[in-house]
Amino acid sequence: MVKKEVHIIGAGCAGLSLARYLSIADQSEKYKINFYGQKSKAYENPNYWSFWGDKVNLHVEQYIKKKWYKWQIINKESLVTHTTKNFPYCTINSRDWLSFCGFEKLDINPDIPEPGPLVFDSRNPRVFAGGLTQEFIGQTIEAIKPIFNPEIVTLMDFRCDQQQGTHFIYILPFSSTCALVESTRISQFLCPSQYYKDAIKTYLNKRLNCIEYKIIAEEYGKIPMGQLAKHDSRYLGIGSNGNCLRKSSGYAFNSIQQQTQQLATQISMDKMVTKQNQIFLAFSRLETILDTIFLMALRNQPQKAPEYFIKISKRLTGDEFASFMSGKTSLNILLKIIFSLPKMYFLKAWFQTIKAKLYHGNKFN
Repeated sequence: MVKKEVHIIGAGCAGLSLARYLSIADQSEKYKINFYGQKSKAYENPNYWSFWGDKVNLHVEQYIKKKWYKWQIINKESLVTHTTKNFPYCTINSRDWLSFCGFEKLDINPDIPEPGPLVFDSRNPRVFAGGLTQEFIGQTIEAIKPIFNPEIVTLMDFRCDQQQGTHFIYILPFSSTCALVESTRISQFLCPSQYYKDAIKTYLNKRLNCIEYKIIAEEYGKIPMGQLAKHDSRYLGIGSNGNCLRKSSGYAFNSIQQQTQQLATQISMDKMVTKQNQIFLAFSRLETILDTIFLMALRNQPQKAPEYFIKISKRLTGDEFASFMSGKTSLNILLKIIFSLPKMYFLKAWFQTIKAKLYHGNKFN
């Protein structure tokens, strides 16, 4: 039997997930999968990929390192704790997932194929100048004494330096002594790595009274939060190159899984996929527009970020907050968010997005 060929550019989360789901769906083995371009660095230098897991498939489920049903957001004046039954916060190790998807056995052709049927591009999207970037360094640490509450994730703690843009500490506690502690900034400019390492050390010393600890692993990341466009408009984009990256938060893993699993099913059923709009779209146009306005307001007044996030958190329940962050937002939730934020600043940001011709969000069609 002559096999049909599926061509995937880029061997990262999206490309390898598509290949894995297609191999599962393709019981008759009628497809041959070819990889092109470059392998992801997330295998040799693993990161934790986190997401709200209301509906995850069994393949993802078996690789989840831990789930949390509580999280908190903190600034100098307030602490908001959310609890959920339906949307646990989950994390997965990138090396574990890429290994499951066949990274070690992968053969990859450095040459890029021409556009055509069944050619999917998972390379990073193009980033327009002037947008915000989420930059972070995370350290997995082991403390000598118990300092973490292993039941609660700290999504954002703004009680840290705010002179270099919006800045917060993020904590994933695996036990009372072990956690990923991350220093994260949202800004138009980048900072030296030492800035983040010093912020983690200061936070541990000042907030958790932790002086003695061991750094087990370290990760670095840089996520675009501005206007994006496909890496090459001639190809069918998937993953962050197919609008799976949530602009206002940087979350992408669960959206990538939904998109690639659905696409694999389409391919295995011999459905023609020749246009971008035939591929699952993770976020609605309204969500993308509101994200653009929110980020414009954040860019205008980064010192207001702690206030904005606390106000949103106070207005929403845990399930509503998780639903919003994972791209499953009802009109009711969107209205709650809109009415929780200061109108003058966001009306100004809205007019700016129109003037800058950003109103239609990312350019992936």
